[in-house]
Amino acid sequence: ELTPDGAGDLMISDFQLDTETDGIHAIETIRAHLRRPLPALLVTGTQEPTLLQRIDASGIPCLRKPVRPAEWRALLQALANPAEP
Repeated sequence: ELTPDGAGDLMISDFQLDTETDGIHAIETIRAHLRRPLPALLVTGTQEPTLLQRIDASGIPCLRKPVRPAEWRALLQALANPAEP
């Protein structure tokens, strides 16, 4: 069972999962279940402007496929070490 204390430190999800859900919904569902703001990122290959606007509006960082290793590294480091307010 997924518990707040037993969950990982970061969630990575593809945006397009299946016809019933997408990565935004999956991330929001896990965050709600954990009752904490789990850092997350989306990965997508979509070119659809409406979907890209939805991803952008979600506020969840997103990488566009194909993702270069340097992009992965930079975003993962930023998520793992958020700036102090």
